[in-house]
Amino acid sequence: EAVYDGEGNLSGYVELSEGPAYGQEILTSVLSGWAASGLIAVLVAVVAGWIFSRRFSEPLQELTGITRQMSHGDLSARANHSKITEYHLLADSFNEMADRVEKTIAILRRFAADAAHELQTPLTALRTNLELAKNEAADAQREYFLEASLEQTERMNQLAGNLLDLSRLETGSTNDETSLVNLNQLLQVSGEIYASAAEQKGIDFAISLPTETVSAWCKEKQIQRALHNLLDNALKFTPAGGKVTLGMSLENNFIHLCVEDSGIG
Repeated sequence: EAVYDGEGNLSGYVELSEGPAYGQEILTSVLSGWAASGLIAVLVAVVAGWIFSRRFSEPLQELTGITRQMSHGDLSARANHSKITEYHLLADSFNEMADRVEKTIAILRRFAADAAHELQTPLTALRTNLELAKNEAADAQREYFLEASLEQTERMNQLAGNLLDLSRLETGSTNDETSLVNLNQLLQVSGEIYASAAEQKGIDFAISLPTETVSAWCKEKQIQRALHNLLDNALKFTPAGGKVTLGMSLENNFIHLCVEDSGIG
């Protein structure tokens, strides 16, 4: 189409190479590109989400499997460490809890076994004495068996108390406080308690202590309980004519307390 100026002179020509359909093609092409880009973006997001979800869910699934193992009795099961910091901390906390659970169960099992073993002997003696007292016609002899039964009952009471103390020590739930203890005096008092029992059984009892006073920060009741248990066993398994020695010595800033006997060990 010709283009003229204001004076009617020819200025040039305007030529349309394509019609309106060309613009429609451009618009359609742009929309198609947007649609394809959007679809690719959605697919990329889905794939990335799936990868990240698996990465984050696998440690949780593993931890769930470990808890199932523990619920079925496998107390040794532990969670593996994850590369993800949060799950790594979670695995550490879980394993720490599992360690405490396993330790507690082991203590309970050992406590039950110790209780059954320690109570079996006095229970057997108690039953025997009661049966003899029941069938005994003489009053004096019946009274003797009943007295023996009372002694076994008291022994079981002491054993029950000792087992409970042992359980508290192993679980760390004891309330005993640490104090400065004169160990010379502690051993002297403990030894005097067992010296008369040793004399009655015909056992030579000796106490060997250093000349200087030895003191230490410790839990007095626990030390005393340990010594009494050792002395009880020493007198129990040492025959007449044997020897039991309660001693203390110092070596390189260490205090050694010992109970020695000539029994069966």
